[in-house]
Amino acid sequence: MKKVCLLTDAYHADPSYSINIIAEGHIAALAKAGYKPIAIAEDIFQPVRAWKLAEMRSIPSGIPRGNEIHFHEADEIQVHGKPHPHNWSDDVQRIKAALDIALEGVDVVITHDLIYQSAALWLNYAARLYAREHPEVTWLNWVHSASPSPVWTSKDRRLAPVQRHFPNSKTVYPNEYSRPRVATNFNCEVDQVAVVPHPTDVCGFLGFDETTTRLVQEKRLLEADAILVYPVRLDRGK
Repeated sequence: MKKVCLLTDAYHADPSYSINIIAEGHIAALAKAGYKPIAIAEDIFQPVRAWKLAEMRSIPSGIPRGNEIHFHEADEIQVHGKPHPHNWSDDVQRIKAALDIALEGVDVVITHDLIYQSAALWLNYAARLYAREHPEVTWLNWVHSASPSPVWTSKDRRLAPVQRHFPNSKTVYPNEYSRPRVATNFNCEVDQVAVVPHPTDVCGFLGFDETTTRLVQEKRLLEADAILVYPVRLDRGK
């Protein structure tokens, strides 16, 4: 069985953050299917809920990032009230060195908006460096919007390495209709876009009782084309 890793730059498992919700769904689905998932987050990350089902590995925290693209230089900005001693390319190499350790033995890497978000730019660079050195590793890069982000539209030559299709990868989107648009906006061919609907734990989402959940799983009810639900009267007369 392949070793699957969920790569993130998370520092907190925010239960209200949509990408975290999907990431937890992936971890739970992998564990349920018999995999032993690995998850990568920042070294200050504290695993809770589904994250506890994964083997946690880390990348360094304290690296400047934000929703705007900014190629920082050494001592230009502060982190936690102190001058930051590295420039952006140094930080990319620091993350790459951490990935060399964290991705050891991994066959498949899953990411969420790694190639999309400005905040993930340094991890994006580092992951691409790793991917080029390890063609045996497959990358599944989810994007959660079909529209291109500033990472893809900004006119800065330094962005050229992250404005091309990620090595050894599929770009993943949750619906078939948007495949051509995703291919255009993320600079790849249509057959390099995979369609995978979001994983939803129906029983957990609907708050089913443990007994009901067991019934659904044992009888494989969710694999049916149609499910007929009959109302049950629980009064003594019935």
